Amino acid sequence: MGGIIVKTKRIRRAMLLLALGCLPIAYACGGIGGTETGSVAPPINISALAAHVEEVADTLVPEVSDADGASLIAMQALTFGTSDQWDQYLQDSNLTVLTDVFGEGDASGVVTRIRVLTNQFRDTLEGIFSQDPDISCEGADVLEEGDTLEVAFYGAISNGTAEDRYFDCAHTQTHDDPQDNYTTLYGEDSSGGVVRIVSMMDVTNANEWWPEERGNLLRNLQVVYATYAETEEEGGTVGYLDLQYAQASIYSGLDDDLGAEDDNILFKSRTRITGRATLDESGVSTGGVGDFTVTKYDRSINDDATVWTSVTKTVGRGDYSSEGFSLFGIDSTSMDGAAGTFCIQTPVEGAGLPAHAEDANCSVYETAYAWGSAEFPFSLADEPELNFEEKVFFEGTDTDLISNSGDNFTIPTYESTSPADDSSLL
Repeated sequence: MGGIIVKTKRIRRAMLLLALGCLPIAYACGGIGGTETGSVAPPINISALAAHVEEVADTLVPEVSDADGASLIAMQALTFGTSDQWDQYLQDSNLTVLTDVFGEGDASGVVTRIRVLTNQFRDTLEGIFSQDPDISCEGADVLEEGDTLEVAFYGAISNGTAEDRYFDCAHTQTHDDPQDNYTTLYGEDSSGGVVRIVSMMDVTNANEWWPEERGNLLRNLQVVYATYAETEEEGGTVGYLDLQYAQASIYSGLDDDLGAEDDNILFKSRTRITGRATLDESGVSTGGVGDFTVTKYDRSINDDATVWTSVTKTVGRGDYSSEGFSLFGIDSTSMDGAAGTFCIQTPVEGAGLPAHAEDANCSVYETAYAWGSAEFPFSLADEPELNFEEKVFFEGTDTDLISNSGDNFTIPTYESTSPADDSSLL
């Protein structure tokens, strides 16, 4: 029955749009209702969706890619660091603490970087919606799951109602190795305003990155859970995004045993980005406000065979428009004793490094969301902590991150049917 509901939902909506003289693929009519600001939800432009999601996500976190990088360390309590303390984090010796989280997305494959994530996710979305532009499960199976879905690492997530499932389609792909698994779930609500995507990957390959040190095998685990919608508000189109991400790169070590806890080299991270950004007519962000939390975990082997680990936990909230102010902090084991929370200012047009700012510029964000009273066009999965001082980090543990062995990451098998196999869906 799940497949019939999904498909007839699409057919009824397409017929209505045609009757109104609208194109169903572009969703040129319809909406999801307004927010407190009186905004109107425009149709999602599927052809631009991937670029818009990447643009919004990229806007809602700082960028640190300059040679004179910055490093910040987050709060024990909400006591702001000074300008002199901020200056020490601008030293080259502290650069990788930040650039391995906030650096450029096209740099040497550092998978813990947010912009590497958003680049990969953009490619995933382009692949989905170029094949299935009207989200009718073209080239995918129709999901027949219930009110919740099991997702790798994150567990059970909501799947809407029987009449309007959040996730309509499932696409599973295997490559040369039958153990490899690429599974994507996606869907759009019946009014055409909210798109949800879950993308999961469990792949083992020959390791090309220093195999003499890390071993010959590399297992990559990755899951992205994203919800996105757009509204027309004063000033233009506003994209609302809630993106959650977890990944682990597990190297086999020189014994080439991926199950051995004692010598695996790992690079793991977990990210959440929640907020809104305004897009101009070309889909370029003119600024955004939001929350983010990122944890990066490294585990490696020294030359003397001893093991070292490093955990960097970051958090931010604020206005990322040109010259906007935001709270920002990091807690990193590689810089013990340097913890602090800072008020920083986004550079003009985002060029260069954030500057230290007076605490008063950030006080509004200590107990309020950056997006103020504006309502998201969808319900957030777990509301971000309102009080910034109580905002919880992802810890560097097997509970908050994918485990070192990967045993808390399993891509489920989903109940689905091919639309072509059921004539009642046509």
